[in-house]
Amino acid sequence: MAIHQTIVALETFFCPIPSLTSLPCPYTLHTYDRTAASEINERIAQATVLIVTTLPIRADALDVAVSPHLRAIAVVASGTNNIDLVACQQRGIVVMNSPGANTESVAQHALTLLLAARRMIIPMHVATMGLDEDGHERSQWERKGTLMNLLRDRKRKRLANMCQALGMRVQVSDRKNPPSQSTDRVSFQEVLRTSTAVVLCVPLTPSTENLISTEELKLMGEQALLINVSRGGVVDETALAEALKQGSIGGAATDVFAKEPASSASSPLLHADMRETNLTVSPHLAWLAQSTIENYQRVLVENLQGFLEEKPVNVVKTLA
Repeated sequence: MAIHQTIVALETFFCPIPSLTSLPCPYTLHTYDRTAASEINERIAQATVLIVTTLPIRADALDVAVSPHLRAIAVVASGTNNIDLVACQQRGIVVMNSPGANTESVAQHALTLLLAARRMIIPMHVATMGLDEDGHERSQWERKGTLMNLLRDRKRKRLANMCQALGMRVQVSDRKNPPSQSTDRVSFQEVLRTSTAVVLCVPLTPSTENLISTEELKLMGEQALLINVSRGGVVDETALAEALKQGSIGGAATDVFAKEPASSASSPLLHADMRETNLTVSPHLAWLAQSTIENYQRVLVENLQGFLEEKPVNVVKTLA
């Protein structure tokens, strides 16, 4: 007889739970639109399977005294840096994610941010909203026009295809340290030196934290753009803010921040003095599209079915 499962979903605001009638066992489903950190322990106390998006699930919640029945966590996102993977491995909790579900929307968003940064859309918008009756601000932008070059030579699979379709030359960076043995990639330092746009699409790991900081920004040219659609901690925000204010790089755009939700108190990129720089920001919503939500729902069902049939898919490698 199939074992009854208690499935708890903590963040259905981001992705409504689809029909689970195809699951191969009886279950009870508890859904919560939003969950505060202080509510996690109580809500997962009886869970055998947990569904979560971005809410941090740390070691205290994964303690056997708090969640004694928990066997699996299905993450409705590609990243799993919000899950304590070491604690999961120690307890034998299977962690599954949703790789590739947001590829199209994130690629489109990255390209949009790149175009907006290259054409200085946000600074021009701010300046235009404050025009005096003589339109003096226009001459300022005419002088800066030499910086707004048309895209010709910029910097992963889907995004690369989009960029190539617009006439850009795409080069893929090797790892920073240590380099791999791949022959189809360009060294990390060379990419920074030669690219007029650098797009970051890497997970946040100990090796990628502050991947871009002061020394890396110094390698980039005065017309170079930095686009981040990965994770906030990949970029040293203080160093980037300083580079933008000094004009040592051409501009930047980011959908992610080291601390989220971001605010002027948590990120130097959102301070008032950054309004005069070529910086474009969005609130970690590059993934947001109807197609992404449908993909997440499909993958979630596949993950739950696979786990319950003891043939789990999209299992995240954990480190003890």
